Amino acid sequence: MATKDYAVIRDGGRQFVVSVGDTIFVDNRKDPLPKVIEWDHLPLVRKGKQVIAGSQAVGKVLGEVAGRELGKKTISYVFKRRKGSHTKGGHRQKYIKVKIKEIKAGK
Repeated sequence: MATKDYAVIRDGGRQFVVSVGDTIFVDNRKDPLPKVIEWDHLPLVRKGKQVIAGSQAVGKVLGEVAGRELGKKTISYVFKRRKGSHTKGGHRQKYIKVKIKEIKAGK
């Protein structure tokens, strides 16, 4: 049975467990949109049977940007009873779609 290489990356205050070929949605970046995003702070890396965690986890994860996406629409509705006051608003979070291309472990 083959072991799958993976890494844990941090982006936008969240952590993602990624493998080569995975697609993730990260928070929007300012223009111009980069073609490649690189993460070098990895809390955990698994390469083969070797698992490296903590400050020893040295490596890089490279992801190719596939474009911008909009998240699910959320609706906020404010209602004050007996006052005839209604306020409805909506929000769609902007994300960047990233396909993981390579996981480099070690120095």
